[in-house]
Amino acid sequence: MRFSRSSWLKISVFTAILVVFVASCLFLARHYDELDACARDVAELRLACENLRSGSNLLSLHVMRYVITGDEAERNAYFREAQKVRHREEAFRILAHVRDSASVEHHLRDAMTLSLELMQMEYHAMRLMVADDQSLASAPPEIRDFRLTDEEQCVTLAERQRRARLEILGDGYVAFKLRIYHALDMALARVISYAEARTVHGWAELIAFNVAAGACLLAIGWTLGSLMATRRLKGAA
Repeated sequence: MRFSRSSWLKISVFTAILVVFVASCLFLARHYDELDACARDVAELRLACENLRSGSNLLSLHVMRYVITGDEAERNAYFREAQKVRHREEAFRILAHVRDSASVEHHLRDAMTLSLELMQMEYHAMRLMVADDQSLASAPPEIRDFRLTDEEQCVTLAERQRRARLEILGDGYVAFKLRIYHALDMALARVISYAEARTVHGWAELIAFNVAAGACLLAIGWTLGSLMATRRLKGAA
């Protein structure tokens, strides 16, 4: 049975609409995946930042106890936590993965730099606490390899330990940590702002393409109905 020119036109329209419909479905699927990934990134980032805070606070607790009591078990606990969990590095890794602008990267770099400087401050304080060469030989390499100034080596052990307590328990140490948290919060705020904007834009696109897909379905139904009606009329004739 040969199709008329109008039937071929309807078939062509049907094919074009079907292609548009398939493309819309693929676009919708990709956008759903992007929105889902964006939500996962933000959730993962929030968790990583909380881990960074809790990990940093735990390290601070161990180093504070060490400079107060001189108990090497606290020092060893500090390095077990730093080597095993690495909250700081994990949070920075996730932040680097989801960053979206130079501004976020700037805040992230500041937080990372400050975090490394804080660790050097903690290493310095723990090195000041070491009583003698025998204790130094059994210390972790980060402490063993940390070089004191000539002046620090000449002062008494009591004076070195007093300086260690002042370095860790003083206002400067807390202020340093707050600077890290501020830089991290700024980076997190930028990422969340980007994610929220992307989500709003993504949902607007999804709604538009859902409407387009619905219109395509209606057009496909109308075209199929029209073709079937045409064939029935020709069959009856």
